[in-house]
Amino acid sequence: RTDRETGCCTGCAERLISFFRTTAIFQTKQAFRSGRNACFSFCRRADSSCPGLTTPSFAILHKDLLVPFDISPKLVQKGGFLLIFDCLCRRIHAMIIWKSKIGKKGGFFMIRSISIGFNTMDVYDFVKTMYPGGNQLNTAIYAKWAGADSAYLGYFSDDVRGKHLKWVLEKNGVDLARCKVLHGQCSYAMTTLVDGNRTFHGTRKGVNAMTPIVLDQEDLAYIKGFDLVISDCYSNLDVTEIQKINDLGIPFAYDFSEEFTEDILKEYCPHVDYCFLSCNQQGGEEQIHALLRRVHSYGPKIVVGTRGAEGQIVFDGEQFYVGKAAPATVVDTMGAGDSFTCSFSVAYTDSKKIGSERVREAMDFGAKFAAKICGINGSVGDGLTYEGNLEDLYSDEDGYVYKPYKKSLGDVQAK
Repeated sequence: RTDRETGCCTGCAERLISFFRTTAIFQTKQAFRSGRNACFSFCRRADSSCPGLTTPSFAILHKDLLVPFDISPKLVQKGGFLLIFDCLCRRIHAMIIWKSKIGKKGGFFMIRSISIGFNTMDVYDFVKTMYPGGNQLNTAIYAKWAGADSAYLGYFSDDVRGKHLKWVLEKNGVDLARCKVLHGQCSYAMTTLVDGNRTFHGTRKGVNAMTPIVLDQEDLAYIKGFDLVISDCYSNLDVTEIQKINDLGIPFAYDFSEEFTEDILKEYCPHVDYCFLSCNQQGGEEQIHALLRRVHSYGPKIVVGTRGAEGQIVFDGEQFYVGKAAPATVVDTMGAGDSFTCSFSVAYTDSKKIGSERVREAMDFGAKFAAKICGINGSVGDGLTYEGNLEDLYSDEDGYVYKPYKKSLGDVQAK
């Protein structure tokens, strides 16, 4: 029976809710969690021909079927909502067919992912632009771009740069419910590009980088509502906090980057499920195989060695997998490693496949996703421009610590 005012089936909401609750193909891990009644979470299609789409009465009729839809960064509307509508009898078959094909298109995940760590500004002084950065700010946004329901937990400074970082996350639909704002100035990392490859040559730690993240019981209760946690060695989380996360029983992805020693690996790896290591300086495949096998014995379920343009090597405890970097038009490699870590972890967690198929699917998705990230400026775009000398924008009275890298900017530019 059609409601002439809305053009939609009367009672459609109730029937759709009942159907989703009893049909396995539509049941995702986060379905009906946190008060989301009948969340048809992976559906992002809308039929603009429905006259009820723009009428207030339609929204009231279907108030229980509001669904987050900003899966792709290319979508014009951000942070909006999609209304599930139209006749149940005419739509269900199409939805099932679409769900079965969606894995071939990419961006099909709707697990819940949370990134925990610090944020910063990546300063490109040669173009007078600061880009939002920080490994876990990046992964929070990348998870959203990959199709996950994403959140970020960290500390922001209360200056204009901290406000910009917060705005960028909100713009991309990332939940910031458990973040804190601290008085002080934002961290930054001085960056230059050499043939498209990003190179850091100095950092300045602000209040957000110098304040360790301590997870209280409310934070842990919030984190427990997610399907994946992502963090890294720069996150300001010590091993005690990592153990708290591990105790929740949620898959935990941790990127050690190049900042690892044997002692650090032995201390942290028992609390990590997906372990990522930067292996550019670890020798050939034989040496990397030995490293990954040894690290796996410390506790992680899967160990990934990334090698930049040479691809990745993955060990799942049974066999090694060698992946290639996907073809890319390189504009800026900033964020390439974070994008692979995030997209691999999201894909691996969400996959319904098992064994080698699950690993290869995640590797393929991660490589293709990382290739796309290399085509944008900065890690996530949305740069903040400035004029004059960078040092004039900051004050040494706010507790900054300057950390020059071994190579000066002149050395980098000379290359």
